[in-house]
Amino acid sequence: MVLVVDDDRAIRHLAARVLSAVAIVLGSVRPIGLLLTDIQMPDVDGRQLAAIVRESRTDCAVVFMTGDRDMSGRADKPLPGPPVVFKPFAVAELLGTIETALASRRDAAR
Repeated sequence: MVLVVDDDRAIRHLAARVLSAVAIVLGSVRPIGLLLTDIQMPDVDGRQLAAIVRESRTDCAVVFMTGDRDMSGRADKPLPGPPVVFKPFAVAELLGTIETALASRRDAAR
C-alpha cells in the first residue's frame, strides 16, 4: 500500500493514478500483452512509464499515442522504439498499429 500526501489535490490524484497503473503491472499474475500510453501527460512521461513496465514485463508490447507529430519523428523518418499512433486516429489505424507492435514482440520472442 502507498499513502500519497500532497496539499495539491490534482497532484495527489495524478500520483495515485500512476501508482495504481504501476501496481497493476507489477502485481498482476496475468500476462500484460500491451501498454498503450500517451507520450506526453501532465507530470508523467509515457516513455518512462514504458521503461518501468518493461523492467518487469519484458514481453509487453508498447504503443505510444501523441498529438505532437514533431515529437515522435516524421512518418518518413520515424524515431526508433515503440510504434506511435497520432491523435486523432481512426479505429483501423489504432488496431493496425497495435497488431504491428504485438507481431514485433512475438517475432522478438522467437
